[in-house]
Amino acid sequence: MADQADGILSAFLRRKRIELALPFIKGKVIDMGCGVGKLAEHVEPDDYVGIDKDIESIYIAKSKYPNHKFYTSEESEDIKDKFDTVVSLAVVEHVENPLDFIVFLKSLLTKDGSIVITTPHPRSGLIHKLGSKMGLFSSHAEKEHEELIDIKKMTTVAKQANVRIVKNKTFLFGMNQLFVLRKTPNE
Repeated sequence: MADQADGILSAFLRRKRIELALPFIKGKVIDMGCGVGKLAEHVEPDDYVGIDKDIESIYIAKSKYPNHKFYTSEESEDIKDKFDTVVSLAVVEHVENPLDFIVFLKSLLTKDGSIVITTPHPRSGLIHKLGSKMGLFSSHAEKEHEELIDIKKMTTVAKQANVRIVKNKTFLFGMNQLFVLRKTPNE
């Protein structure tokens, strides 16, 4: 599915996620789950790599931002670089195993790098489900949710992944969350 901004409020939600994440995005950036590449508008082409599993989204991103680098998930397996910021906006709730995902994101970091994640709060589940049925939010994204993660679950996952939460903030009336993670000092 190319652009999951098919709900009336989807583009607004994406904009809000990006706005909240931007202060924590520095240096060389990899955007995991980049979709059609909207974050690329805010990062210099030489400092940005976008990855998505959806081939059509990557095609759109490449055409909209031809100076930035975009790869499908399969193509990204050849990337050996380390990044100052690993961004994953509204993705962790779609993965089957959040711990494995965070460990993978950590493997992409430089020594002092950060992982920047946004995710819906579990209390938004019913609102998101109803809103997607009414066309306010992406029905495709809602159907693909595996698990909505709260601070308690993220704290457990972070500890198991040997990363620490350095920032946690809710936004949009507490329905969404931002997490900034860093490697623990002994890494």
